[in-house]
Amino acid sequence: MGSVKEQWLETRPDHELTFACPKCGYPCASWVRPPDLLHETEDEDPDNFEVETVECIRCDSTWRVEITPGHETYRMTIGGNPDEDVTLHPLDMSDDEPYWDDLPEPEPQPHDIFQEALRDWWSLLGKIGDQTSGSASVNRMLFVQLFSIFEAYLSDEIVGLTIRDTAVQRSIIAALPALNKQTVSLLTVAEKPNLVRDEVRGALQRVSFHNLPVVDSICGKALNMPILPPSKEVRDILGAAVTARHDCVHRNGYDLDGKLTSIITVEWLMSLSKHFEGMANTLTFQVMNIDTARQIDMLGAQSEES
Repeated sequence: MGSVKEQWLETRPDHELTFACPKCGYPCASWVRPPDLLHETEDEDPDNFEVETVECIRCDSTWRVEITPGHETYRMTIGGNPDEDVTLHPLDMSDDEPYWDDLPEPEPQPHDIFQEALRDWWSLLGKIGDQTSGSASVNRMLFVQLFSIFEAYLSDEIVGLTIRDTAVQRSIIAALPALNKQTVSLLTVAEKPNLVRDEVRGALQRVSFHNLPVVDSICGKALNMPILPPSKEVRDILGAAVTARHDCVHRNGYDLDGKLTSIITVEWLMSLSKHFEGMANTLTFQVMNIDTARQIDMLGAQSEES
């Protein structure tokens, strides 16, 4: 059993937490792993609780839910709304073992795949894009697909480099709080020689690569190259695109005020795709430089040994 799988089995969510959003009433849900229930000999402690943060996909409100273990059940409380009902149901995990094997390998040559997919997307934009509207459903569909193409490239490029390069792994550990706070025993390290690589890879593959500011922070700290362009005008366009993507994916194009987006014109989509292409070209060039430098260092070390 690989180390990533072992950690997943030990930490995977095994309960569903549900409640009605205190602000808008929309059903909120999250998969969580609550703390263990107390043994009969243990005393209940009000300070012994775990916190889950749950977002409402309708109104974007974020709620802090405290889960306090008792002897037979849990007490759940929403911060600022102690009288709201919260339910916690165990999940049926019986079919998970055949499903979970290993995390998928990042695709090789991700930039080539990205460019091929982008050419196909450009063809579709020209054939079916609505030239008269910034809110047409076909334009919103093309917009979400464009983001999927780009975030798949980002994931494969960054995860693939991280698997290959131990120096980048160290930088990623320093950049991600979920990793730099971990502690493991020497016995665990001895038993799992690929522990660091697997943990970093797993953490990266849980990153939302459509969240461009997060990816920009990771690239800046781990690759010494922020991914967002320096131009404030372009950064504003990309920031608006991230927000519009959230509206399209979660609210079918409507913002928090119930207004349908109107910025997704064919011209805007083409401009956005060119920005994505430029960012991908820059990142690929940086990754090639890192790979080349590592290979030169390895050849130099081999020459010294011989």
